[in-house]
Parts: sequence; C-alpha cells; structure tokens
Amino acid sequence: RPQPSFAAVPTIEQLLSSSSSLPLTSYIPYASLWSMHPLALPHNALRRECAELYRILYALVSRALLLSQAELDQFIAWWSFFRDFLLRILDIEEDTLFALLPETKLDASTLAYRKRATKKAGIVRAFTDVDRGVHVLRHTRGAARTHTTESLPPLRKKIDAAVGVLMGYLDEKEKVLPPMIVESWKEDKAREAERALVRQLAKGGGGLSDVQALSYWMREAHPGAYARWRADCLSMSLTASMGLGSSAFRKHLATAEWLGAGPGEEETRNLNGAPNIRRMGSGDLKRRSLNLGRRSGSLGRRRMLSDLVHRNSEPVTLPRDLL
Repeated sequence: RPQPSFAAVPTIEQLLSSSSSLPLTSYIPYASLWSMHPLALPHNALRRECAELYRILYALVSRALLLSQAELDQFIAWWSFFRDFLLRILDIEEDTLFALLPETKLDASTLAYRKRATKKAGIVRAFTDVDRGVHVLRHTRGAARTHTTESLPPLRKKIDAAVGVLMGYLDEKEKVLPPMIVESWKEDKAREAERALVRQLAKGGGGLSDVQALSYWMREAHPGAYARWRADCLSMSLTASMGLGSSAFRKHLATAEWLGAGPGEEETRNLNGAPNIRRMGSGDLKRRSLNLGRRSGSLGRRRMLSDLVHRNSEPVTLPRDLL
C-alpha cells in the first residue's frame, strides 16, 4: 500500500496569524474596545471554529490513505456541531444586535436589511455546499480508501469558498457597525447585547454547549478577560452550569483533538478510544432554519435548509501539496 507523506499539523494560532495563506482573519480585540464586545464574542468564536476545521483537514489529508471509519464518522459529527452553531449565531444576531441599532443608520449602510439578508443567504449556500462535500465522506465507508483521497480536494475548495464568504461578512460588520454602536449606545448597552446573545443561545437548540463554544476562544487566549466576562454576562445558574460544562461541547473539543493529532502523535492515537459522539443521519440534516428577521416579505421569512442532497463529487487526483 502507498505510504502517506506526513506534514506538520499547524496550531490554531498559526492558522489565525496574518502570515497564513488561508481565507481566515485574526481575532479582533475584546477587552480594550467596548464597541467591539458584541462583535468580538461571536466573531472570534467562529474564527476559532474555522481554524479548527482547517487543522482537522490538514491532519486528515496527511493520513488520507489510513483513515478509519471511526475517523470519518467523528469528523462528520464535529462538522455538524459547527454548522449548527454558525446557523444559530446568524439567526440570533438579528434580535440581539441588529434590532438594537438605529434602523435609519442601518438602512443607509451596506448592512441594510435586504443587503444583509442576501449576504447571509450566500453564507448559508456556501456552507450547505460544504455540508454536501462532508457527507460525501459518509459514502466512503466500506469503500476503497482511495475514494476518500478523491473526496478531500474538492471538499477543501468548498471550505475555502465558504470560509472566505463568512470572513468577508464578519470583516464588513467589524468595519461598519462599531461607529454606529459608539454613536447610539453606551457601554452598558453593549454589555446587555452580549448578555442577550448568551441568553438566546442558552435557550436555543445548542443550549450550554453553544455558550461554551461562544466563549472558549477567550478562555483559551485571554483567561483574565474570560473571568471578567463570566462575572459580567452570565447568570448565577449559567455560571454554575459552565463550571460543570456541557458533555456535547467536551466531545466537540475531544473530537478535534483526536482527529487533529499530528504525525508525531500517531502512536498515541487509539481508534477504540474515539469520542462517543452520536452519528448524524440524513434526517438530522433536514429542515435546518435560518430566521433573517421579523420584517414582512420574502426576505423576512424563515429560510429552510431542507432536503440537503449529498451527491458524490467527480473524482479528483490528490495533489502532493493539497494543503
């Protein structure tokens, strides 16, 4: 059997650095600029997840001919968690951010309601395309290992396109909204917008795991700011729950660590010790919704991510320098 050529798996910090050639942008400041608080919290969380996605992809490609069924299943489960978290952020920010800003100022900007709805629909389309590519891997179970190597290059292209669209939207919000926030809010209102985001996520489909995904980047990179954020933005009951942690989020982190083990760590990988994440069936992918606001009209209705069809991509030869 051909032996794979291993390359070093980069860290999240390296992937988010300005020297990276990937379509990722770096964390934005949190503690120093109160006008960025409502943006930095979810934006940096999404940046970390995207960087983790690339880190996993590096590791999978480096051992494409050796991937097990368990690894493919766990990657699909990891992706499903990230995808749903992203969709909930795009949904909830309509109520916790945009609804609190002056409508006249928004309407005069590039983030006016209809323009924003179009941008979000583009993000959903791009990530739905990735979703199809990820689930092509589901059909490789029991097939020849070479089928996996043929599926990864087109998946990488889909990920590049989707992450690029998402980063463009985040960067635009970070350019357009802070002056608007400074003009129309005071610092306590910015903090309340953060609290509202946390409450909505905690009550939503992801529950505590979404709150942990929202803040983990800060806990990891800025523990002092994370401690102050917990004291300012979390209720007593949620603080207690965060101390215990969510099993779903622990599995999400453990899966990334397990899948992203570098070549030097191959001997430590135990396929029988894979995180016990429920396999996602095709039914779990149907009827995902994205609420783009409460206004009337076609752009204000729920957009349904339904009946995602997962078709095999055309076979592509795995290049030597895929990543």
